[in-house]
Amino acid sequence: MYIPTGAISHDDSCQITLTIIRDNPGVGSSKNESMACYGIKCDPQPLSFNQPVKITIPHSSLVVNPEQVKPDIVCRVWDSIKTSRKQSSSSTDKPPYCRLYKRHLELYINHCAEWWVLIPLEQHVIRQQVMCTPYIPDRIERGQEFAVNLQLYNDLPGNEVVIQEDSRQQSCRRCHPSVPFSFETRSGDVTITCHREGVEVESQIVSLRDLQAKMSQCISLYVPHIEDDVNFAVITITITQAGKLGISRSIAFVIKYTDGPESQTPSEQANFIRTIEKVKNSDLQSDIDILTIAQTMDVNQFYDLGIALGFTIAELDRVEYRRFRDRQQAAYDMLVVWRGRQSSTPAAKNTLITFMESYNSSSNDTTFPGLSFAFVVNM
Repeated sequence: MYIPTGAISHDDSCQITLTIIRDNPGVGSSKNESMACYGIKCDPQPLSFNQPVKITIPHSSLVVNPEQVKPDIVCRVWDSIKTSRKQSSSSTDKPPYCRLYKRHLELYINHCAEWWVLIPLEQHVIRQQVMCTPYIPDRIERGQEFAVNLQLYNDLPGNEVVIQEDSRQQSCRRCHPSVPFSFETRSGDVTITCHREGVEVESQIVSLRDLQAKMSQCISLYVPHIEDDVNFAVITITITQAGKLGISRSIAFVIKYTDGPESQTPSEQANFIRTIEKVKNSDLQSDIDILTIAQTMDVNQFYDLGIALGFTIAELDRVEYRRFRDRQQAAYDMLVVWRGRQSSTPAAKNTLITFMESYNSSSNDTTFPGLSFAFVVNM
């Protein structure tokens, strides 16, 4: 927020706060009208400004010729049930005015209120991006049905924090880092499919209009129980949009059941800490470094780390089988293959350290900047 000199009278002494609005303004729109909606609440109301005040808001739309877009602006004052909607003015000197840029928009206002910026999708927006984050119950017992809650939300400040808190109150935890999905605004609906061990267990369709109109929504995918005596299951969620491009994105993670073996004993925890130190003290360039790291890994870490680095269970099984179930040699082979797939050795080292430190953390809400790999959840 930028408040120019003289915008507030000397007699007015107050603290101005901005809050992201996650609800739609509720203004009337035609049946076929689709809008990208961004809301901000400016307090204290009804404070007025002597000069226009600029608020910068990030957006997640891929817009053609953003400088030509003239959004609609909705205003609602706290003591009035009336909500006004009008097109942006043509000048910053005549608020409300909005200018759209590639990654953000600038909104100029002359008083505190609740403000929304509506961008017409059909005319200007090619793609709209949502973040996708799966959550699962804190406890999952073997032989019981459970739900994977896939959260879809606009990548706006504060949205993810609110979703994390709501999920925590429902005794759910995030089981994979958030990944972006960009859908076409002129294409078809989005299909979300859940697989367990490669077998489809549920599929749902999310309408394109809902994705465009709602700032966040939760899709619950139910995984039925099975009788197999296994300690973990591989879950894959695929998000696909019908259309010419056939946009698709998959999220894979491992579920460990609550009544299975404990994921880490104190001694295993100490071993994993030593593994992290080995990675930090090596450059990953020599095979000796890789072997030293592999020798500190235990049985669980081979699969946990392998899944996180992008391998499938089947691939890890084959690696282990070739080494006659020698997990340390299998871990060595896995790390050598993974290192060869990376663009540079320093980048590979940083990636490995980032994941292993996050995996070792007691927090399940650690983010992994720039990474989009599978994540293991220990129940």
